[in-house]
Amino acid sequence: MKYTGVVFTERTRRLCFYVIILILTAGAGCASVESPKKSADDLSALKENVWALQKQTAELGLKISDMSNDLSILKEHLKAVSDKSVKDNSVSDKSEPVGKALKSEAPPEKTVSEPEKKNIQVKDERPQKTVESKAPPQTGAGINNAPPSPPSNIVLASSGAQAPIGQKFKNLDDNKMYKQAMDMFNSGEYSGAAARFSYFVRRYRTSHLTPNAQYWLGEAFYSQKNYDRAAIEFKKTLMRYPASLKTPDAMLKLAFCKIKLNLFPEGKKVLREVIDKYPSSVAASTARRELEKVDKNDKEMSEDS
Repeated sequence: MKYTGVVFTERTRRLCFYVIILILTAGAGCASVESPKKSADDLSALKENVWALQKQTAELGLKISDMSNDLSILKEHLKAVSDKSVKDNSVSDKSEPVGKALKSEAPPEKTVSEPEKKNIQVKDERPQKTVESKAPPQTGAGINNAPPSPPSNIVLASSGAQAPIGQKFKNLDDNKMYKQAMDMFNSGEYSGAAARFSYFVRRYRTSHLTPNAQYWLGEAFYSQKNYDRAAIEFKKTLMRYPASLKTPDAMLKLAFCKIKLNLFPEGKKVLREVIDKYPSSVAASTARRELEKVDKNDKEMSEDS
């Protein structure tokens, strides 16, 4: 009986051992199946979060851009108001000498003593000669020959300058509006050109000319030596219109802005990027020359120090 009991106990132990091994193997298999699935879900959720964050960042950038454009339009409007004020002051300054001339032309008032008045009354018995009768008629720069007052159309013309850019361009299509902005830029009126290109980019977001307008907006600020703002506008060209023909030039001018701001390492990095991405472009040729010049200056400065 003892032997039978021992055999039964040994079988039971082996059976329990196999059951435990089976359970552990099944659990490990489930864990190995669930782990990749969970990782894939986590990765997908992370990608969605990153995409949402990028979208929010892009929307915030557009809002900042719109606020910047509004500020440019407001500055243009304030400049027009200031110009009108200066013109009005100049007109009023010109009208003051006219009044002074009238006063200066009038002869000084002649005084007559009391004895003289009595002699005149006794001897001549004629009506007293008043001071007014001796005053000569107003001639020369007097009332009749006074310069005419400024025409009212001066005020109308200056008040028309106050009209916001949106009102000036509301009846123009994108081609005419772009041409006017370019004409202003080519004539050297960079501030007005910047305001008009900025308004163009906001109004015609889907126009085929918008990438060019965005680029020339940066050029307008660059021409005014506002390199910080120019760099922002050139970056917008690269981010919003990467397939534009202006992209190599925008990247090149971004590098120039960095160099003008004494950010030489960043400027050299962008120059190399132009050469790497657009090796056969005119911008790349210019970038090579500029990079050589910057490297030469760096070498000379290091030798001097």
